[in-house]
Amino acid sequence: FEMAKAWQRLSNNPNEIRKSDIILLEHEYLESQYMAQGYDYMEAHKLTCKQYDWYKARRAEIADDENHKSKDN
Repeated sequence: FEMAKAWQRLSNNPNEIRKSDIILLEHEYLESQYMAQGYDYMEAHKLTCKQYDWYKARRAEIADDENHKSKDN
């Protein structure tokens, strides 16, 4: 669900693009480069997450959003 929302922002809402959305693009590109070099998906993904960990970046943004919401209430 979160990844689909990221692709929606990247495709249709340029004013709403988040840092994690850019990390997702970088992640997918690097992962594809590893796979082109012969790595299987799991190994390529593992290596890519060391540099561009989209999941970690998105979780941090969600936590930050939740912290802002609780402070606003």
